[in-house]
Amino acid sequence: MDRLTRPTVLAALAGVLLFGWTLGFDALLASGRAWVTPRFDMAAMMTGYYGFLNAPWSLRPTVVEGLGAHPLSIVFTDSVPWVSLALKALHLGRVLNPLGVILFASYVLQPVGAISLARALGIKDRLPLLVMGLLALAVPTWIARQFGHPALCAHWLLLFGAAASVDAAVQGLRGRHVAAFCLLFGLAVGIHAYHLVPLSLLFAAALVAELVRGRGRSVGRVFAGGILVTLVVAASAAFLGYDVGDGVADSGSKPGFYSMNLDAPWRPAGSGLLRQAWHGGGFAGTSDATGGQSIEGYQYMGAGALGLILVALALACVNADVRRRIRARASALWPLAVAMLILTLWAIGPRAYLGHRLVLDLPLPEAMAKALGVFRAHGRFFWAPAYLLLAAAVVIIWRALPRKAASVVLVAALALQVVDSATVRATIRGFFNIPFAPIVHVDDQGARALAARPWVFAPDYFCLVNPEEITAFTHTAHLAARLGGRVSSIPTAHNAYKGCALPTGAMLQTAPPGDRTVTVIFNDGESRGGRLGVFAARTDCYRMERGVICGRDLAPLGLPPMRRGDFLSGDGGLEGWIPTEAAGVKPAALVEGWATPEGAGVWTVSKHVVLRLPAAPGRPTQVTLQALAYSEQPPRPQIVTIRFDGRAVTKLAVAAGGYQPYTFVVPPRSNGRAGPLDIVLEIPGARTPPTDYRALGIGVREIRYRALPADAGRP
Repeated sequence: MDRLTRPTVLAALAGVLLFGWTLGFDALLASGRAWVTPRFDMAAMMTGYYGFLNAPWSLRPTVVEGLGAHPLSIVFTDSVPWVSLALKALHLGRVLNPLGVILFASYVLQPVGAISLARALGIKDRLPLLVMGLLALAVPTWIARQFGHPALCAHWLLLFGAAASVDAAVQGLRGRHVAAFCLLFGLAVGIHAYHLVPLSLLFAAALVAELVRGRGRSVGRVFAGGILVTLVVAASAAFLGYDVGDGVADSGSKPGFYSMNLDAPWRPAGSGLLRQAWHGGGFAGTSDATGGQSIEGYQYMGAGALGLILVALALACVNADVRRRIRARASALWPLAVAMLILTLWAIGPRAYLGHRLVLDLPLPEAMAKALGVFRAHGRFFWAPAYLLLAAAVVIIWRALPRKAASVVLVAALALQVVDSATVRATIRGFFNIPFAPIVHVDDQGARALAARPWVFAPDYFCLVNPEEITAFTHTAHLAARLGGRVSSIPTAHNAYKGCALPTGAMLQTAPPGDRTVTVIFNDGESRGGRLGVFAARTDCYRMERGVICGRDLAPLGLPPMRRGDFLSGDGGLEGWIPTEAAGVKPAALVEGWATPEGAGVWTVSKHVVLRLPAAPGRPTQVTLQALAYSEQPPRPQIVTIRFDGRAVTKLAVAAGGYQPYTFVVPPRSNGRAGPLDIVLEIPGARTPPTDYRALGIGVREIRYRALPADAGRP
């Protein structure tokens, strides 16, 4: 083993050991504890993967049926298509897990890619190369991504891309550089499309540097290289079915929502030195001005990395030789610097925040906003600039300081980085080593009863609003696909919202003999009433932890059966469920100040809104709205005053960013007068968006009401 190979081997071995300590080597196996009941979006990824395994081979093998109502490519379930294809082809699909495989590969290749970048920048000594490789294993943004998006942990694609870009700029564009980019682009298409954006900027920087170097004589070589890479991307995308899936159509797709805060790289968040723990939606200290930055905008580089960058900046300020070397490299690397600046600005987005303060608001033309919205989580695009900053700092320190001093600084920074990233690493270790309780406990007998059956969900995934039921859905769909079944709905990375179909027809009736369909009903966490009322005619249903499961031959699951009375409200009083999701159909209860439902719910379009409900004489009525607020950035709640019979009943602070349940109680009429209840919603903060003429207040997806006992107090 030569002196240059040794740091690479040692760093790769460190990655293997760290993978085993953090995630456990059983994460490679399909039977690993992390994959039986996977957490977060990984449940959806595994659902797509098992749907792919269940499907027969075809000319476009990643395009499968049984994952929703239409054929779907597993690129839209983030199921790492290249790895999934390899496992299926090798008959290892139910032995190894594709998410575990890509994570293992990332632990090995992450330090190797970092060392390649340092070498491209001119480092030949073992110590700085090894430190660079180990530092890459302790970058908080890379570690944090492991809990939900294993494919996004393939930062080694960016590191190898940066190394190829630097080497091409310094040495001149050669066939090996074009070949490297072809390989990296081809891999990225089948790992995760978000890696294509930074790779494109890295490749563009190499092409521009070659044009500048060749002074126009290298146009043919540059053009040929660009065409070759484009063909690789197009062919890979066509083979993997990028044209068979849903598009983007939610408010979070607009540039600026899933962005990076200006201070995110250096603001401590999840710091082990400051003991900033995970609090459920992100790490303590995370800047989240828009409501979408806690994860996508998480870019904390770590204390050790920031310390190295500060030392390098100080050396550049006081050391003329350092400045001379930087200027000498600038003639070759300025296109790369410009590319990284573009990525940084793109990560920040058109609405720039420093902490929670908006410091820049740049309106974008609608066409540009839609085009950029394809890559909605653009806060991720700072990863490549961050790695280049770190590598440049290592190079400057190693060359500007005496060897002993530079060694002390680098080793101290590595130790500081390891300690500071300990909280993030421990959080990921907990995610992978503490099993998630299954929604439905299935033994061998239950698995045989559920094997290879079609599953229908009410409502579909994108119509759920309760976070716990979203989790329940993903786990139930994962169970269905793992047992060889087909599902009517599935979470996808990009979804064109098509509205929420109301349960009708066969779904409402007991399954006839021979019908193998399994129907799963979610009811906003409530065990009676609401949506369940329309299923009361079924006699083949059982109650599971977060909903109801219906179908023939389900007794082996050991769940408690439901009778007719179990579907209805326990007190036998007035009860109703008003869906507002049928496009163009306006329920009679929406008397004044409501728009016509658009398929995703209905907006209030006035500051004075009237909702009319049936009355239960002498009894209070409990009303629950599944609602969200209209808000411009930064997100602000809408204050809704509920009035009845001329007096205020309560005030609701309806939050933006997602549908949530809001419950209030309307007291009985004091005068005993008959007739329906006219409930007034006053929304003084209703505002007209730039592209609309209506005064939007709150969006409502569902209205539920029921009469309470006469002596009931407020819940």
